[in-house]
Amino acid sequence: MIIVFIILFVILYYLSLSRASSRQGYYNFDSIFLFIFLFIRIIHAIISEESNIHKQLPGIIRKAVIEDVTPMKDLINSYAKKEIMLPRSVGELYENIRNFYVYEENGEVVGCCALQVVWEDLAEILSFAVKPECTGMGIGSMLLDASIEEGKNIGVKRAFTLTYVPEFFERQGFSKVEKASLPHKVWVGCIKCPKFPDCNEIALLRYL
Repeated sequence: MIIVFIILFVILYYLSLSRASSRQGYYNFDSIFLFIFLFIRIIHAIISEESNIHKQLPGIIRKAVIEDVTPMKDLINSYAKKEIMLPRSVGELYENIRNFYVYEENGEVVGCCALQVVWEDLAEILSFAVKPECTGMGIGSMLLDASIEEGKNIGVKRAFTLTYVPEFFERQGFSKVEKASLPHKVWVGCIKCPKFPDCNEIALLRYL
């Protein structure tokens, strides 16, 4: 539906221009009004479609529980094998289970995200993963929103992440920052990374 509106929008735009030029500068107001109407409909359709994504998802966002540890480990480490995420052991996940939200669908953990306080009013978004076949459905945005909201509730003022996919986080209000601007405590976990110290992840920060 959105594509149809966009095509009509472009066609009408060029028609209005051609008519205006053929009439020596006099605009066809019927075309202009219809042009504005279609523009408004396109914006409305885009907003409606984005807001309906969450409503159409059959699963739920919830706090992680003990029984989620194994599927979370499998999901996170499937990305770690591709060297795009730090691996997590079962022990680490048990110790930090309270930091996690998961997206569950039909009894299966499809995505997870953790928010870990690292310094005063600063927290890190980490172990953020969604099954490849389920990306692009809004699950990641829902997980991130839940984690950010929890951070706000406990007094976190800033959240950062280290990632190879900055575009997603920039759409969520994060901005790129220099890694050197982050506290040294942040790099403790990086020692386990096979790419350390030549990590090329991008640091992004968001004020909450």
